[in-house]
Amino acid sequence: MRLLFIHGIGQQAYDEPRLLAKWSKILTDHGFDPAKLAAAQPQMAFYGDLLHQLSKDLVGAQPMSASVSELSGMDAGELEFIQEALAETAEQRGFTSPEIEAAAQRAQATLDPVVTAIPMSTGLGRFAVGVLRLLDELAPPLRDTALRVLKQAYAYLKKPGVRPTVDDRVRPKLETGKLVLVTHSLGSVVAFHLLRELAKDGYDLKVPLLISMGSPLGVEAVKRYVDLPHRVPTNVGRWLNFYDRGDPVSLGKSLAGDYSSGIVDNGTINNQTDNAHGIEGYLNQSAIRDAIAAAL
Repeated sequence: MRLLFIHGIGQQAYDEPRLLAKWSKILTDHGFDPAKLAAAQPQMAFYGDLLHQLSKDLVGAQPMSASVSELSGMDAGELEFIQEALAETAEQRGFTSPEIEAAAQRAQATLDPVVTAIPMSTGLGRFAVGVLRLLDELAPPLRDTALRVLKQAYAYLKKPGVRPTVDDRVRPKLETGKLVLVTHSLGSVVAFHLLRELAKDGYDLKVPLLISMGSPLGVEAVKRYVDLPHRVPTNVGRWLNFYDRGDPVSLGKSLAGDYSSGIVDNGTINNQTDNAHGIEGYLNQSAIRDAIAAAL
């Protein structure tokens, strides 16, 4: 049986062979049988270069952190999407209104680059700036990761031409046969969309096991733009969803309640990467490695 990986955000510095080698090495370094892995002929469905190019806005980009500079030139829909997701982030982190307002004031006083990227002339703008400042004060990688995934998720879900272009790159890896599918971050959204599309179009694809790690599918701002119905694709036998409750992308949200009872959630993962979302902090978990090995 084949093994296919679908990666998440921010992978434009890689290419398909190098990212496949990275994921494979994490698995084998933590005890996955190299012979079993090789027998599964693992592949990486790589789209990082495409999504980066299609989602970034070079006009008016400013010399600030990459994630913040990519917010320049947002349209109203994108800003609304980011603000809605940040409201969920604030709730998940337990940020209070006074804390958020005070953080917005600190951002304004210190000329935080995010103040330039997000207009503070509205209550929603101040709220977003405040939440982002609080994330930065907790740990800078949290803000960077949250912004990157929101920017690229919006591009994939809503910007004209982006989803078809990404899907055309990924689809050939999926179309036929039997495979174990392992997804991370935005890769779970790409997989969810394509699996349902392929099932609807009658492709002979069977996925005995789908694994999602750090998936944003449970985030309301994302879920609103994911095509209905929200249920396990018919070509998937079993879906295991793993997340760290502090992951800034999944926001610690389960999927079973929203995407039908066919999903088994595991929110006990302790992802010890600096942003609680990195792929290293998921693939080094025995529960995930053991599930892949058993399915193969």
